[in-house]
Amino acid sequence: MLNEMKRKFPEFPEDYLKTKVENAVKLGGYATSAINYGYNVYENHQEFKNFHNALQADAWDTLPVSISLMSGIIGSAWLGTWGAMIGTVTLGGMMQTAVDQNKAEMKQAEMQNQNQEERNN
Repeated sequence: MLNEMKRKFPEFPEDYLKTKVENAVKLGGYATSAINYGYNVYENHQEFKNFHNALQADAWDTLPVSISLMSGIIGSAWLGTWGAMIGTVTLGGMMQTAVDQNKAEMKQAEMQNQNQEERNN
């Protein structure tokens, strides 16, 4: 991408173009994360009929990313790049498994409550 920018804009210095490319890549990553989170919110509100449960599932969805970032920062302080990668992948994966399990339990409890309400009516 940098070489293409150099061809299109030869008058700009390479450092300036490199900074612009890095910023564009970061922005793309942020946009992808926001779209993914928005889709997860949409799925939660379609899956859970109870609004409180949907919001709780939304909160659970943010937990793996938060834990991954924190473990990456701590791991990089202790072991450098390898510590950041190990901490992020390991704890992020473990947290995602826990979130999926908790959301499944919430869905099952909501289904049981709905069935009980139908029986009472």
